[in-house]
Order: sequence, then structure tokens, then C-alpha cells
Amino acid sequence: FAKGETEHVAISSEDYLTLAPKITEVLSSKDDVVFVNALAATDDGVVYAATGTKGVIYKIADGKAEKFTTLGDHHIFSLLFTQEGHLLAGTGGSAARIFKIGADGSSTTFAEIEGARYVWAMTDRKSVV
Repeated sequence: FAKGETEHVAISSEDYLTLAPKITEVLSSKDDVVFVNALAATDDGVVYAATGTKGVIYKIADGKAEKFTTLGDHHIFSLLFTQEGHLLAGTGGSAARIFKIGADGSSTTFAEIEGARYVWAMTDRKSVV
């Protein structure tokens, strides 16, 4: 049993077998993605992934990822949809900036935070516990 191969099952630390969740790879190193720092989803299930080290945000819909936009800052650490439906991206490195991103992928600087170097997280305050 120990030498067998598992497929579509998960083994717990108590040696229980259960069905594994379905996993679909949508981004990988072949997409030039080193890591994903943040995810944000729309009400209709579209997911946006903030990646580093080239400042790219991917749009993931129907199991497929495509480049949505590239920001001038190379490290995107946080994403947030505003109550009005705008996508905000928090960046960092040399300066802490928040970009407002349009539905077409165009971006403008929404805020630059003096004295800070990173925007690690953002909230709309309704989700804070």
C-alpha cells in the first residue's frame, strides 16, 4: 500500500483517504510567473491574480488565464475590488503606490503613500474581523 500511487485522493495525517479537490493549473513558470501574491474575484467568478516580479495581473475566467495588465511597478502585493467595482492594486519596492485599473486594463496612480515602501494589504472595511 505504501508503495502505491495515489490519483484523485488525499491522505490525511490520520491515514484516512478522501477524494481530493479538483485542481486545474492556469498559471505556471512557463507563463513567466514566479509567484502569485494576491487574488481578487468578481461576483461572477472571474479571478484576478497579482504576480511578481514583472508587475503583471492575470485575468482568469473559464479555467484560462490571460495577461490583463502590466503595471509600472514590478511587485504587486495586494488587490481589492471597491464597492463601485474598480480594481485596485497595491504595489511596493521603491515606493508604496495604489493603482486604479479600468475594465480595459488601463491604469492610473490612485495614491502614493509617503514614508511607506509597500502596500501589503487593502480592505474595504466591510470584511475586517
